[in-house]
Amino acid sequence: MSIKDQAMSENQELSVFSETMALKMDSLAEQIQLIIPATPEETWQEIVKLEEQAVINAAKKGLLLLTLKENCKHGEFEKRFLKLGIGRRSAFDAMSVAKMFLALPNSKLQTSALLNMNQSKLTELARLPIETIEALDDDDLEAFSDLSVRELKKELQRLKAHNIELDIERADAINACEQERMRKTANMRFDMPVIISQMRADAIAYTGLLDEALSQSGLQVTDLIEQRSLDLDMRLAAAQTMHHCWASIYQQVGHMLERLNGEFGEQVQGIENLPRFTAAEWEYVESQRSRLLESFQLDMKH
Repeated sequence: MSIKDQAMSENQELSVFSETMALKMDSLAEQIQLIIPATPEETWQEIVKLEEQAVINAAKKGLLLLTLKENCKHGEFEKRFLKLGIGRRSAFDAMSVAKMFLALPNSKLQTSALLNMNQSKLTELARLPIETIEALDDDDLEAFSDLSVRELKKELQRLKAHNIELDIERADAINACEQERMRKTANMRFDMPVIISQMRADAIAYTGLLDEALSQSGLQVTDLIEQRSLDLDMRLAAAQTMHHCWASIYQQVGHMLERLNGEFGEQVQGIENLPRFTAAEWEYVESQRSRLLESFQLDMKH
């Protein structure tokens, strides 16, 4: 066969193949209810519309899935959509897109670059923290929309790494500020050194706590003594416990008072001569007393 004959044969085969493929394409278009435009320009416009529709459909699908998820029991949601043949990745990507649209402010939703992204790019973008997406301006989004999906992934990875670095820097700055605050903590409260102010407040708060406990123990001792019909061994056990408890407190109080008298002697006067507290200081003391009582009552419950 000559070269010319061989070329003619190949052209005929290509023609038959093209006709067969055209028939298949027409058949498929009919099955999926697709009308193929008459001109290439109209075809390109139709493709753009389909891209936009894909994004809208993804958001719709994600929103519907989120609605169903709210009403499903734990573990039931994923089993259901897998049973219906919906891919796990497809479902969660759609929900990510919907969550992003739900979280973004209206001004960002109306950004043309965001709306013009295809579904693959939008899905990748939706995997970023919402704060990061909100921080992107129109130029950033325009640049992202012009990238291929592979290039976009690389750029988003770089952006994530950059944000992690910023988070670390922010955390370091917060820690530094906190350390500086602690270093500069005021050493005066109510026009007196903090240690003196705290001791005055604690003394009143602890006294209130101790008075309450002592009053309760006094009532229990009275009941224990008067109810002689109870088993003697049990009464002795209760009495021994109470005696040891308060004897220990008495010893500590006595030792503390001896040290105070040893240092300050007769300068430490009776309870009627306590230094006068300011209104603000009394308010602080009362708050400390409430806190101590709450803590005590909580410990008693456990």
